[in-house]
Amino acid sequence: SHLDLESFSFLLDSKSEVIPNWIDSNNFNDFLAGFIDSDGSIILRKAGKYFQYVIRFFGQNLDLLNGIKRRLESLGYDLSIHKNHKLGDKSYNNGVLFKYNKDYYVLETFKKAQTLDLLNKIPIRHPEKIAKRELIYKIEKSGFVHWKNVEKEVKGLKLKIRQTVIQKTIL
Repeated sequence: SHLDLESFSFLLDSKSEVIPNWIDSNNFNDFLAGFIDSDGSIILRKAGKYFQYVIRFFGQNLDLLNGIKRRLESLGYDLSIHKNHKLGDKSYNNGVLFKYNKDYYVLETFKKAQTLDLLNKIPIRHPEKIAKRELIYKIEKSGFVHWKNVEKEVKGLKLKIRQTVIQKTIL
């Protein structure tokens, strides 16, 4: 077999410390969608008696996350970044132990209108994240602002996603 290494060289950039040079204004939203589908979340969470819409990017590569932050800020978005876990931390998620061999960071949107705007621009493809986005659109259309009005539906979707993941694991 023959492999043209040049046609796959863009994959080597994925280990880069910054946003690869080939990511420009024409494909930045696609880059973000891929990042969210692989290492991100779309969240609808309680904030006091209200709720927030959040797009969250995870990673150990602080330079890459700061590059995304700068690029999105230049487009008018407000984001926050913080260290979520430090080297050596341990945590459990659904009974599974995670040990962190590097610092782990979170970059996220926190303003509803900006999160909605960004959700409208990024072509996510992950079914669970699409379901969360669609729920956010539905809730936004409803005009609800209090958590108590959306809690049941949000928790219902989380349960449905969890059951789907369990079924896929069993199969």
